[in-house]
Parts: sequence; C-alpha cells; structure tokens
Amino acid sequence: MKNTIRFIVLLLLFSTCAFTQYKIPQSVIGNGGTVVTNNNHRITGTVGQNLIGITSSNSFSSSAGFWYIPGRILTSIEQSASTLPLEYRLKQNYPNPFNPSTTIKFDIPQASYVTLKIYNMLGQELTELINEEKKPGAYNVTWNAFGFSSGIYFYRMTAGNFSDIKKMLLVR
Repeated sequence: MKNTIRFIVLLLLFSTCAFTQYKIPQSVIGNGGTVVTNNNHRITGTVGQNLIGITSSNSFSSSAGFWYIPGRILTSIEQSASTLPLEYRLKQNYPNPFNPSTTIKFDIPQASYVTLKIYNMLGQELTELINEEKKPGAYNVTWNAFGFSSGIYFYRMTAGNFSDIKKMLLVR
C-alpha cells in the first residue's frame, strides 16, 4: 500500500512538473551533460535525469524537474557528415596525369560567384567549366580533355577574393 501511494504521489508530481515547465526549444534537448544556451535559456544537465540541473533566464530559475517533449522521444544524437568548409580551397585534380578525363574538387565556405577555367601553357583560355553563383559546400567537376593534345594544362578557380591555380598533365 505504501508503494502504491508513493507511486501515485510521484506520478502526480511528474505530471505537474511536466506540464508546468517553460517551453524549451528542442534544439537544446540532448546536451550530453554539458551547458547549452540560447537567447532565452541556459540548461545544465542531461535528458532523462530526475534532477536536470539548472534552467534559468532573466525571468525564472528552476533547479529540478523533468523535460517534456510533446510527441517525440529523443533516442540518439548523430553528428552530420556534411559539414561546411571553413575556407576556400582548390584541390589537385585526380588522376594526374590523366587520359582523357580528370576530376577537380574545390570548397566554398560562403555563397560566392565561382569561375573555373582551363588554360594552356601560353596562358590562353581553352574552356570554362564553371561560371555561376555557388552556395557553400564541397564541389567537384570533371573535365573531359578529348580532342586536346598531350601536355601541361592549368586550371584556375576564382571565388570572391580567392584565386588559385593548379597544374595538370594530359598524357595520350
């Protein structure tokens, strides 16, 4: 009987805490025991603990309770494999030497107007592979050099204030 009364009291306490908590954006849930903050809240604790730590803002402070997430249960957190690049980068083509096609990779950290052009040894522009606005991300483009003779070629990428040139070798 004592255990039943304890269970009912705990159930009532839980339901009261769950529905009287301030709404906290789901982006701050699942913090793995570290401090998470946004413009309105500071949370110290981990989802699933009876005492979640300290939740506070300019207008309130709570040091115990349960977090309530309507309609969803957080089961895991995964790190996204698609992280944005931190800097502009033009990478060496591969394969190099190549015949007849090669791949050129580059990174754009912020939206930029990008050009990627191929030049011969005399500095004459042979072809333009890219000439457009690009969103932040990692890109690759393939150049098929069918019809071009063996030799050294250069490719140049410009994006914003960034510019870089790399050398490649076509072998027939």
